[in-house]
Amino acid sequence: MKQLLCLCLMMALCLPLFSARIAVNSLDEPEHIDLEVNKCVPVPESCYTGLRILILDISFANASPSNGFYAAFGNDTGNDYLEFEEMQFQIGFDQGRWQLREKGMVNTYTCTNQFAQSGTKSLRMQVRVNESGSPLEVTFADNGQAFSFPGLDLSTPDKIPAWLIPPFSDLKVTRRGYFADAPEDLTSVVFSQDGIRIIIR
Repeated sequence: MKQLLCLCLMMALCLPLFSARIAVNSLDEPEHIDLEVNKCVPVPESCYTGLRILILDISFANASPSNGFYAAFGNDTGNDYLEFEEMQFQIGFDQGRWQLREKGMVNTYTCTNQFAQSGTKSLRMQVRVNESGSPLEVTFADNGQAFSFPGLDLSTPDKIPAWLIPPFSDLKVTRRGYFADAPEDLTSVVFSQDGIRIIIR
């Protein structure tokens, strides 16, 4: 059964100021033994106009310890590719667990919860900010069940790290260990009034 990875980044805006569709070419054939492939996509500045809450939804079928993916956010400095040192954070599924990696990949935070649902995994990350863009709250849930990343203190606004707070100019999607038999994969990215949607078939 062909797997489906769907990332939906929805932004609640005060005014519907943008609507555009960007189609991204298919992911390239894997070049490494771990079957890793990636794609970078610029995020229009208009996406952040009036932003109050950022919601990142990630779901994919047939999750296992042998496959994984990451969505990385950061700020490209000029070559249209989000380099390692330009990433603010990565979040995704690796070695059977949800993981969050901070700027510079200095620390990796791993969810230790044993969730009942297997096969299809679904994560929701919400970042709430005030009018000035300062953080108010960051939360995570797996299939609707709230969880935290041990070692990452987000209990009060003043403890929320700057590397989790938008805006970010670029998004990089990385997948590893699956879809190797589907070279016709299509990656599409849509920016609209409802937010940003990324689909990898």
